Amino acid sequence: MTDSPLRILLMAAEMVPFAKTGGLADVTGALPKALKMQGHDVRVAMPRYGRIDRERFQVGEALASYPVPMDDHSEDAALLHAVVTSAGGDVPVYMIDNAHYYDRDGIYMYEDDADRFIFFCRATLEGIKRVGWQPDVIHCHDWHTAIVPNWLKTIYKDDPFYTNTACVYTIHNLAYQGVFGYRVLEIAGVDEFGFIAHPDTPALNDVVDFMGRGIYYADIINTVSETYANEILMPEFGEGLDPLLRDRRDRLYGVLNGIDTEINNPATDQFLVKRYDIGNLAGKVECKLDLQREAGLPQSRTTPLIGIISRLAVPQADRDVPNLQRSDFAEDLRWLGYVSHALALRAERPEPDDRPALRLHPDRARNRWPGRHSAQLRPNHRRGQRLLIPALRLDGAVCGDHPRARELSLSQHLATAHATSHVGRSLLGDLGPALYRAVSPCDRHAHRAAAA
Repeated sequence: MTDSPLRILLMAAEMVPFAKTGGLADVTGALPKALKMQGHDVRVAMPRYGRIDRERFQVGEALASYPVPMDDHSEDAALLHAVVTSAGGDVPVYMIDNAHYYDRDGIYMYEDDADRFIFFCRATLEGIKRVGWQPDVIHCHDWHTAIVPNWLKTIYKDDPFYTNTACVYTIHNLAYQGVFGYRVLEIAGVDEFGFIAHPDTPALNDVVDFMGRGIYYADIINTVSETYANEILMPEFGEGLDPLLRDRRDRLYGVLNGIDTEINNPATDQFLVKRYDIGNLAGKVECKLDLQREAGLPQSRTTPLIGIISRLAVPQADRDVPNLQRSDFAEDLRWLGYVSHALALRAERPEPDDRPALRLHPDRARNRWPGRHSAQLRPNHRRGQRLLIPALRLDGAVCGDHPRARELSLSQHLATAHATSHVGRSLLGDLGPALYRAVSPCDRHAHRAAAA
């Protein structure tokens, strides 16, 4: 317990268990629980997407319709309320409701994404004021909430409610920066302040880069490890923002990612076909056989199984797959690619025939490696992370890093929690020694059990 508890508001586009497309939701789902355990008054704000079942999650109304400034007019929002339970106590979750912006099938990839997340952020700040809960710290995550530190230093600068509120901005994925045109400044109400003028980052002089604005205005900036925090200061890994990051390096920190061990525990996970723990790994065999069956691979207790969980996006899907495909698999090896969702989000792509996504096409892969390869191209996080990771008994979860995607994947942490080996490059940075210390005893135990 801390001697000086803080009121902390986390703002993010997604959060487990309500909405998830990737690791951002896992972090924003786990971090509030950890902060609550330390004694802080922590709350979370996110949009109420159409896919969020109000009845299932017992979502109620905290505030009826209230006006939210947008451009030269206002639009109505409702502030909804839900709760995430944890060992440290309940974590309140505020959800911004607006049918026009959020009653859709997906979360991202809409033409008006800038408007949608500007509205979410502004509605959150206005809604919290109406509730009367004054945060000491607002913790913003990725480009979707990066306008908040900008606002706190401009249009909310003289607002007494936020005068003493500090802002922390976390970079989860530097490649996705939220880049838009000048019109977005007008919608956000900061057009009078213009673009960010930076002599070494000319791109910021004529576009609205949300992530760049978050970095520029935040009181503290952090990312997912100390090594990655140092690497993004270099042009090779800075995604064009390294000059700005170097200017703010005195405010930049690396904090190693973690996972929610209440959920990711093979001894209690209800979605495993057989539960297990470090004292008895027999259930891992049953999980592996179940995974082989579902993937259409021959069931075998002894055949090594290698797997990867990844987005189907360049460069993420390109990290390790091409090298594996340049050589035929050994007869005693099985490969399972479990792709978390099939979205190609980057603008820079190779020609179609060179895309890893096409080389991983299930039919082509099955023909080349009959009985030895399975690619599950479907948006199924529950079966992906909770089935693949535990099932790779004595085998490697492929967790390599591409030079342009160095942020740490939570897959390594999940594998560690489930006593699964790792196949990775030395680019794991801070996580490498931690994984070695954490996973080695599990692997040695597992190998002894298999030998017996």
